[in-house]
Amino acid sequence: MSAIWKPMYRVPLVAFVLALPACSAFGPFSEYEKSLIYKPMPTSVAEAKMECNVRRAHYDWLLLMIAQRDEKGWDDKAERDVMISDAWADYQRARRIGCSGWE
Repeated sequence: MSAIWKPMYRVPLVAFVLALPACSAFGPFSEYEKSLIYKPMPTSVAEAKMECNVRRAHYDWLLLMIAQRDEKGWDDKAERDVMISDAWADYQRARRIGCSGWE
């Protein structure tokens, strides 16, 4: 019998294996943001450029809204978290496509 299956090692191993799916389920991104990041790649260069421009405009708008609300104050913290994670999802999608100017 290998050491990993001894009772003192079995419980932490089982707990670790059971916790893995939960970690990905409660990650920083919602299902919408995950679908945005991992949606199929554009098929042509023109589509990629168009999506890069759309992502950049949305990202810049979100940063402007975040900056304005930081100055004036937020209604609730959840709204701030949603905007920040949405901007981060735009950034991750742009990096995945290969958009320039996002470094």
